[in-house]
Amino acid sequence: MKVSLNKIKLILATLSMLLSIMAFSAVGIYVFKWTQIQLAPNIIKLVTAFSLSSLAIFLSILLFTFIFGRIYCSFICPLGILQDLIGCFIPGKIKTIRNYRGLRYGIFITCVMLLLGGSAIGFALLDPYSGFGRISTGTIIPTLISIHNMMVPYGIITQPLDSLWIIFGAILPLILLVCLVIWKKRIFCTTICPIGTLLGLCSKKGLVQLEIDEDKCLSCMQCIKKCPVGCISIERKNIDNERCVRCMGCISICPRNAIGFKITGAMKRKEKDGNEIDLSKRNILFGGLLAACALGSGKIIKNSVKFNQTDDAIILPPGAGSRKKFLSKCTNCNLCVMGCRGKVLRPATLGKPLVHMNFKRGVCEFKCKYCMKVCPTGALTNMPIKDKQRLQIGLAHLDLSNCITVTAKTDCGACSEVCPVGALYMIEQPDGTRIPHLNPDLCIGCGSCEYACPVNPKPIVVKAVPDQVLIDIPKNENESEEKIPVNTDEWLF
Repeated sequence: MKVSLNKIKLILATLSMLLSIMAFSAVGIYVFKWTQIQLAPNIIKLVTAFSLSSLAIFLSILLFTFIFGRIYCSFICPLGILQDLIGCFIPGKIKTIRNYRGLRYGIFITCVMLLLGGSAIGFALLDPYSGFGRISTGTIIPTLISIHNMMVPYGIITQPLDSLWIIFGAILPLILLVCLVIWKKRIFCTTICPIGTLLGLCSKKGLVQLEIDEDKCLSCMQCIKKCPVGCISIERKNIDNERCVRCMGCISICPRNAIGFKITGAMKRKEKDGNEIDLSKRNILFGGLLAACALGSGKIIKNSVKFNQTDDAIILPPGAGSRKKFLSKCTNCNLCVMGCRGKVLRPATLGKPLVHMNFKRGVCEFKCKYCMKVCPTGALTNMPIKDKQRLQIGLAHLDLSNCITVTAKTDCGACSEVCPVGALYMIEQPDGTRIPHLNPDLCIGCGSCEYACPVNPKPIVVKAVPDQVLIDIPKNENESEEKIPVNTDEWLF
């Protein structure tokens, strides 16, 4: 039985890790669906824009956790599996880790209230799915690409991310995670992770509990040494099922089979564990104050976001709608960045805190909507390809004073040749030369013109628009249909 449990855990965890890495490396068009069962993205969808599918996944995971415990943390969560992998190289210590109950509840309340207030920054920083996405896209995938380029020099794949982002966005978080594992194993899961806190509350009073048989226990301490979360107390012959991540390590190592699953009553557990939540007036008051502050902070962050028509610093991916809407949902998991067919999407940085486009590196492919399709949080609205092809994500600005058709009297036309919607076209002049002309009513801001232009500084540059809108083909050059705003799923709060 012990061997079977270890084999099952190893197989399921390995499969989950492989699927997660494949999803973030954009290998296989349907592998990304694995990320859609992750809990945090579905919570964001439920809070920001109600979805029946997200509700079904959310309730299914909570119900499964209530019955069997936090199996999700050891078999589905990729960051949890990564911590177990790191822990394999760290010697075990006989230690019961302190239960930081107040800290983890405070972090959970803060993240949820920030989300209700209009900012996903709490989940963006602490969501294990998004954290694994940044670590894997900045360390694992670039390493695999480097190995491929060394083995296949005639089929070189370009690195999708900048070296500075890899250092600060992936390597440093990985180092921090390793330090936490060395310090207190999976303390991130039991104290910091908001998803772990939610699942712990469901598991605390679950139907199937992990217990120690006092008559069989020899107090050999092997289970404590094996436990990655330090939730076992030999003195009280007790396992804290709220923090237990169901790694099955204690079951496999116990020499007397003293640890196992039992269906127990709530009253018995209450007497045994003695870990009931303290509902004193002071804690209730502190929790309410913390929730109010976090809710207010979320609203401040949301309302402080300003956007100017001429601000070209952040051009959002298609389907983002508005900057505020995108900020309230995006957790910077980089799933869209890694799968971008035009290689135009860039990860969030300190100067640009949102996933954005850089047309110096590529273009938004006219027939591609991969980023919309894979976004797990709903930050990018998934729309039909025909609508995406008339979605204005930016607006080109043409400065003929820098164009070589004017400065050098050269017949170029590179911008007009690549424009997929005919917004750019050449007009013949009396002297026989041709110069480009821009119809802004047709421009969708895909960046094809800017990327193709051979001149530097470029005479044509795509700049951001305040809100992404659907444009219609005008009836003629002087008459156009009204622009239709994209559904931005505005907040009710």
